[in-house]
Amino acid sequence: MNPHPNHTFLQAKEDLVKHKQALFTQYEKPVLSLQANMVGEHKLSGWSAWVIITFEKLIQSSMKVVYKERIFNELGFISLLVIDDDPSHLKQACIQLEETKTSGRCIDLDVYAKGRNLSRYDLGFDERKCLVCDEMARVCIRTQKHTQKEVIHAYQQCLITSFQSKVDIVHFALLSECMLTPKFGLVTPRSSGIHQDMNIHTFLKSIDAILPYFNEVEFISLDQNTHEIFSQLRLLGQRMENAMFEATQGVNTHKGAIFLFLMVLMAQRMSPSFTSSLIELAQPLLEDFKQMDPHHPQSEGERQFHQYQSQGVRGWVLKGGEPLLSNTLSFYASQPDSHDHQVNTLLNIMSQCEDSTIIKKRGWEGLLDFQAHAQAAMNHPESWFDFEQYCLDHHFSAGGSADIFALVLYLHYSKERNLL
Repeated sequence: MNPHPNHTFLQAKEDLVKHKQALFTQYEKPVLSLQANMVGEHKLSGWSAWVIITFEKLIQSSMKVVYKERIFNELGFISLLVIDDDPSHLKQACIQLEETKTSGRCIDLDVYAKGRNLSRYDLGFDERKCLVCDEMARVCIRTQKHTQKEVIHAYQQCLITSFQSKVDIVHFALLSECMLTPKFGLVTPRSSGIHQDMNIHTFLKSIDAILPYFNEVEFISLDQNTHEIFSQLRLLGQRMENAMFEATQGVNTHKGAIFLFLMVLMAQRMSPSFTSSLIELAQPLLEDFKQMDPHHPQSEGERQFHQYQSQGVRGWVLKGGEPLLSNTLSFYASQPDSHDHQVNTLLNIMSQCEDSTIIKKRGWEGLLDFQAHAQAAMNHPESWFDFEQYCLDHHFSAGGSADIFALVLYLHYSKERNLL
């Protein structure tokens, strides 16, 4: 634990200003920084990542970006863009985005030039308003008019309202999974976990590459039998995997997530109460098991099926994700979203999931030991460091559990947003 967290925070702020100045000096153009204006200790989250990346895309589509950099530190997720534009004109455009976009109140778009940030006052604009009560934000902050819980709730509701499609929520869910920390051997913004071939930037590239393909699920005709629908999903999944591998230079970051989300998105189209539709849609997977040769397994999944009778993710969807999915959705919905609650939700999944990545490393006994450690760590933040070290020591990275965590967030917020 850092004995001087405020010193680290202040040092990070000072370093950021120096870095902006260095970029301005190098390019002789204004530096635009994007930061989520979240309150609280935990600023690295899917909430902050979603709003920052959403505005990155808006800006890159309408402005000339000559340099881009993403930073993850004590200040949270910061995106720096060097823009070929006049500083005052750029600041006006940023204020327009902050004022007109639904999620504009959830982000700070600061323009740095000639040794300082340009302010709204410089250009004659009013101060920004409070998310909770519409008064001047500066006054509410100084008087501590609202509790932190009230501000966080208003912030999250603002972003939830800005989700316009299922794919928006898929994006949020995948970002939430990769931004969560600690994550017990998995990749986070501050660590590569047990992995030497990937980091947070690898995951963000992968998400950008695969995300547009999820829109194609809406164009698959329902006027055909489930075997034909499944075949089209499998072909779409193969194209997505190719896009993922191209973006990551051959690293598998989201193969399991691609499969799960395609199946669930399609099952939702077939029926809002999608569990039975998911089971029906998954029936062609039974042929996979029938064709497996116990003497010559063609994959790790086949080996685990013959050795442990574990059906992996294919068996999981054949059961409609139950009972794990319902249990975890109920657990997550039992209290408001927070950093600790997300970590506990992941631990809940890890304590129940027959994660094939763990079985591959240490067999069935190793899986049971891992599940017991995850169960013991739930609701005990003081033990999270020890569980993280346990996973690093055993070279555990529960990717299957991480995929289900993202799926749980997607299902929860698609229901809340009424986008089933």
